[in-house]
Amino acid sequence: MNEQPKNAGQITAFQKECLAACQAILKRALCPGVTFHEQGEKERYFTARIQLPNQVLEIYIYADGAEFNLGNRWTRLERYDYKTLGNLTQDFCTKLAAGLANVNSEYM
Repeated sequence: MNEQPKNAGQITAFQKECLAACQAILKRALCPGVTFHEQGEKERYFTARIQLPNQVLEIYIYADGAEFNLGNRWTRLERYDYKTLGNLTQDFCTKLAAGLANVNSEYM
């Protein structure tokens, strides 16, 4: 059968929380106004691509995980590695903020 995933067409609570947290981190890192684009036909996910000095930051937020690519180094976090989605969001944002802090310190 051709069944739709449980959350097809809906933004999950994790995605809402992660998108808001990423926006706050990006704003603090002097990347305000970043737009996340909705992607996917069967499962909704969000992407952003930000040009930084000498490199690109790509962020992907899925229903049950998130990843980013900074300087050709991928960081992927998935639901099954965490007790709660809140823990996943917190760890993802901590890693993203640390990566951006390293980039900013190189150019200041």
